[in-house]
Amino acid sequence: MSTKRFNSYEFATKLSQEIAEYTPTTSGSENKNNIRNKVYQFYPSSGDKLQREINLDFNPEQAGMVSHFIGEWAFDHKEELIKSNLPKEEWDSLIENLVVSALETAKTAHSKSMTSEQSVKLMENAVQLTYEETINKLASQHEIKSDEINKILKHPYLEEIKKFKAENLKNLKMTLSVQKKKLKLFIKEFIKFTSGVCLYLIGLIGSIVSLIMFLNIYIINKLILIFSVIISSIIAVAIKLNKNIKLLIIKLKAEKKNKSKIKQTKLKNYSKKILTDEIRIELANNQYRKILSVNIMELKQKFSYELGYILPRIKVIANYGLAENEYNIYVRDQLFAKDKVIFGGKMLTNKVLITDNIEIKSEWLKASHPITKEESYWIKDEDQENFKNINLIDPINLIIDHLESVLINNADTMFTLEKTKQLIEQSKSIYLDDFSLPLATSRKIFVNLIREEVSIKDINLILQTLIEFNSDYKDSDFLSEQLRKKFSRQISSKYMNKQNELNAIKLPQYIEELFVYNKPSLSSLADSIEVQMNAEYLKNEKYPVVLCSADIRLNFYRELKQKVKYLPLVVLSDDELADYISVKDISNFQEFQAN
Repeated sequence: MSTKRFNSYEFATKLSQEIAEYTPTTSGSENKNNIRNKVYQFYPSSGDKLQREINLDFNPEQAGMVSHFIGEWAFDHKEELIKSNLPKEEWDSLIENLVVSALETAKTAHSKSMTSEQSVKLMENAVQLTYEETINKLASQHEIKSDEINKILKHPYLEEIKKFKAENLKNLKMTLSVQKKKLKLFIKEFIKFTSGVCLYLIGLIGSIVSLIMFLNIYIINKLILIFSVIISSIIAVAIKLNKNIKLLIIKLKAEKKNKSKIKQTKLKNYSKKILTDEIRIELANNQYRKILSVNIMELKQKFSYELGYILPRIKVIANYGLAENEYNIYVRDQLFAKDKVIFGGKMLTNKVLITDNIEIKSEWLKASHPITKEESYWIKDEDQENFKNINLIDPINLIIDHLESVLINNADTMFTLEKTKQLIEQSKSIYLDDFSLPLATSRKIFVNLIREEVSIKDINLILQTLIEFNSDYKDSDFLSEQLRKKFSRQISSKYMNKQNELNAIKLPQYIEELFVYNKPSLSSLADSIEVQMNAEYLKNEKYPVVLCSADIRLNFYRELKQKVKYLPLVVLSDDELADYISVKDISNFQEFQAN
């Protein structure tokens, strides 16, 4: 039975109003408000995640246990961080790390069918380890003084919170005990009162009967009839009153039982379903949300067709807290990119200005391309008629290109162990039983391929190649390079022109030796390659590739990518060229040759 949906925004609103009850009085009103606001800010954005994890199939008891544990740790550590000397800007990031760690561990425990005690112990260890690693990392970055580390890791403020919760529970028990005594006293007094009334009525009736014996028989008959009606009414009222008293007692007992569960219910629901959205785009202008969603569907189809990678759901929401025309790109609830676009306008890049010899107008709005960071300009609607044959960039397409760049460059964040397992299990390879490569190593291989836009669609060929090597090799980088050789035709054909020519900046042997033995010169080498790439783009409106030997390809790409951040860098090895491709060497390294 799957977990039921709930309104995470309504839940977070109520919870943020009640959260102050759980914060010790020593925290101060400012910190209470800080915790309450962060609860409302963080949990609505992540409240629907657990119900989408359909493969885990949590039942209500399991979901409640996971939610209770994660909520208590997130809240307790938030209070502890407020009391510590940790920089305020690190609070939310640390809490998110703890939540993600606990959730991943919970999913692992569930997939292995662990008991509740085993799951809780595993989650506690994972959260404690993540907490210590994060604190030590901040200490290594000099965000925390060394003499403060042990003090923070001992959790001095968690004891204060536990003491505060214990006092609240003690007060609750005392209140319930007082209410119970009052209820017993009320029932006792009511029974005494009812008994007195009944005795009074019996005495009154006896007196009336004695009086009737002296009266006329006719009058006696009439009085008997009247008193029969009165007695019947009294009995009916007594029966109804007795029924109401029983209902009141049942209601009071139910309220007592419900009050004893209120605290537990609040804690269980404190962080229920707080898993994050994997990809989210926030727009200041909600008018273009639908058209952006349509373009996102096309991007997902492109990823699926060209890379063989199915992207998760990408949400587009309005954020009225952003400045006009701003947008944010979140991956797993972390802000990876933000920029501005002018809806209704078009972007004109500096390369286009130079290529087409266009004069800059004063009314154009100066900007920076979000991916290449080159100088650009936004032109208005009325000026677009003068550039019908010029390559202008639409703001929606610009956001989509920016999103695509973020997803490819951060494939290691998106491609999880779970996705790796699903991809391997979907394979129909008859050799799947022989595949013994660790899941973490397989994930690194897929990330290496996706990051350089190599398709993983042919999963059967990938697994077959890995099986051939994994008995002797376990290194993910080595195995990634072997896969690239298998896909050499696919890789090299993407960058050749119609004449089967590949424009390449080919590294001479002395340049490769310079890279291997003289790493400090990499910066000037990167500058030279960047200049050559831009020069080639201005000639042919297409960036060249960098060609080197297979021995240094991967390391050279990774280090060069750190220097040439904003250009579409492609580094190929000689072994990755198809037989029918001819290389046109456009390299120029004269300044290095002179040295």
